[in-house]
Amino acid sequence: MKRFSTAVLSAFFVLAFAACGSRPYMTINGEVITVKEFNEAMKKNMPPKEEQFPGIEEQVKVYTETQLVRKTIIGQLEKEYNVKLTDAEIDQIYNYFVLSYRRYPTLQIAEELFPYYENGNTKEDIRKMTAETLLQNKIVEAVYAESFQKPTEDQIRKWYDDKKEDYFTVPKSYYVSQIYIEKPVEETKEEEQTAPSEETAAEQEADRQPETDTAITKETAAQKLYAELQELLPKLTSEKAFMKSAAKYMKENPYFNKKDYKANRGFIYVTEETKEIDDLLKDVPENGVSAVFDYADYNAYMIFYVYAVIPEHTVELDQIRSFAEIEAAVELNRELFEKFYNEKIQAAEIVYNEADRLAAKEEIQLEGEEIDLPVDDAPVVEDGINDSVMDAEKTVKENTTEENTVAE
Repeated sequence: MKRFSTAVLSAFFVLAFAACGSRPYMTINGEVITVKEFNEAMKKNMPPKEEQFPGIEEQVKVYTETQLVRKTIIGQLEKEYNVKLTDAEIDQIYNYFVLSYRRYPTLQIAEELFPYYENGNTKEDIRKMTAETLLQNKIVEAVYAESFQKPTEDQIRKWYDDKKEDYFTVPKSYYVSQIYIEKPVEETKEEEQTAPSEETAAEQEADRQPETDTAITKETAAQKLYAELQELLPKLTSEKAFMKSAAKYMKENPYFNKKDYKANRGFIYVTEETKEIDDLLKDVPENGVSAVFDYADYNAYMIFYVYAVIPEHTVELDQIRSFAEIEAAVELNRELFEKFYNEKIQAAEIVYNEADRLAAKEEIQLEGEEIDLPVDDAPVVEDGINDSVMDAEKTVKENTTEENTVAE
């Protein structure tokens, strides 16, 4: 009888949504997910254009389907078992995601960077997403109430102490914007080993002349750019002036293509690999501009605008207690979590509307969006620092290659 009721309910919703113009993509235990809902979820899961690769569409499609199935089932069980979360619990797991998993230096900096690094998700979006992990833990506890073991304070503390050094100790970092300008590069060719030539000295000089002229032109362009940037430094008295100058060079400099210019906002952790950057920035005041940095390893000039310097610090247990409780509980109840997955997630009744499932794939916009730096508006940043956890060396590598890689 229950199966019949579910089928009737599914049919009713299919007709209702069709009448409204929203086609069903799939039903999960009788609950309809529309093509529109699927497309919106898939677009949020797609990486930036420069990080896409052949076959990414299918991978993200499968991931999005799995994500929606899990989210829908959790929502259904939340109602069935009347599970509630407090704001304090959500804050703690949000803190874990921001400060430990994504490794932002502070909550304030994270929230300023969300528009650039979190696929358009806002603070509230991220709070909802991170709350789902806590919600699932509470649902497992409710479903298997008789056998679920709650971790003690000592077990929670042990889990935190074991992870503290690797996951919750945050090194000194700089919160910055940077103008990255690639210098012109002369293509070098390996000299071929050939027998002595009968050419005269004059003929040999004539053969070499075009390469020499090219090298002089490119060297002059780099020197001129360096001189221009030195003259520019005293004028960069504010963040807006800094970003407007980046936009100006990206659009107007006669020597380089737009792709050679990058303007990023993000943060740089101080490590052995970023010692050169630390030496450059350590005496720069907050809301100050660094000198022109000739980054020889990557044949580029860099200028940093320093918003803040964040000293080394520790994410304390009380900031992330809800997540620590989840992890300690998982260690104690691993068999129950596996049972929950098998009985509630794997065994769900999922029905795909195959015709609209194929149509949905064709409607999804996969090309991503490019963001131009404005000249007169508030700063918008292009090609941000991937996943926030990185050093300056990786930043430069990712900005000078066509195929960026996702950190972590």
